[in-house]
Amino acid sequence: MSYFFSEIEQQQYLDDGFVFRESQFSQEEIIKDHNILFKEIENKSLFEKNKIFFIDQADDKILSIVEEVIESVQDEKIIIIAKNLVKKSKLRNFFEKEKNCCVTACYQDNETTLRNIILSSLKEYQGVTPEQAADMGVIGGMVGTNIAKGLGGFITGSTDIKLPSASDSMSFVLGFETREYTYDRTPDSAYANGTILGFGGAITPISGTIEVDELYTEINMPVLDNLMADIAFRRSDYNLSGVSNTSRFGLTYILSDSVKFRAGWNEAERAPSVDNYFRPESRSLWTGADLCANSEETGAPTYTQAECANTGMTAAQYGNVTASPASQYYNTIGGNKDLKPELADTLTAGVVFELPYGIQASVDYWSIDIEDA
Repeated sequence: MSYFFSEIEQQQYLDDGFVFRESQFSQEEIIKDHNILFKEIENKSLFEKNKIFFIDQADDKILSIVEEVIESVQDEKIIIIAKNLVKKSKLRNFFEKEKNCCVTACYQDNETTLRNIILSSLKEYQGVTPEQAADMGVIGGMVGTNIAKGLGGFITGSTDIKLPSASDSMSFVLGFETREYTYDRTPDSAYANGTILGFGGAITPISGTIEVDELYTEINMPVLDNLMADIAFRRSDYNLSGVSNTSRFGLTYILSDSVKFRAGWNEAERAPSVDNYFRPESRSLWTGADLCANSEETGAPTYTQAECANTGMTAAQYGNVTASPASQYYNTIGGNKDLKPELADTLTAGVVFELPYGIQASVDYWSIDIEDA
């Protein structure tokens, strides 16, 4: 036990019904002014039965003061803490011979003694029993239900309509769909209370339904005998996000029986899921890189202080945050019923080769621009 105090610090304790006060000094303080120790001994209170004095970092220099103090001690206790007192130490000899004093040797454990203590404590240890392992384990479970309902219909056929430049007439398809998606996830108490490790927090229940009504059409239009146009349109009406429209336009040019060129522009969407809409706000673990933490390569954050301030990081924290060695971080996630479908514009172009022995090869280029993601 070590104490390092630059001034007297006192605390009140209650021990077996007697109130006593602890006073703590360093040897340097007492040698500088030994009256502070005498004053504390003489300072009596009606509410104090005993006093304990600790003197730290002691050696032979304090012996004369100790000899003088012993004569004044009545019910008080003085504990002197010294690092190492050799056999010839005058302070040690005094405590060994003085009838009102005692000396206790304390040795700091090293690697060998600590190993022996551990081995002795584990001598009778036989490992964890199956019963103990069962008591430590937690069994958790979740019940999930996915229900999808749909109704749809379409008509398709050819028309008598054709362009003057083409020999073939136009064909079409026209249809409708109505769909309903319901998802429920119910965790048991082990998951709901967050007692299952590895998730970063409690697993919350999720329940919700998404409905959508759609109308769509597609027209295949011969422009020339070797050039075809494909036009499509879809209207989707979601019960939560409202109406969104998507379309497609494509061209196919047949150069020969073995070479065909194709190009197209497509408008696509991805609607939010039940989880995106209805998940309650909760804490979980996220795996990735914290770009507001100090990088191992540069020793500084990748993002600017202004960017990191958007995450709640203060100016004092910026540049003083260490990245997680496991690349895992707590994050707060939750659904948002104001979400809209993600939209994408896709541009494609390519060429198709029909090779001998039924082999087909193609080379394609595409560009995808996503919005509202």
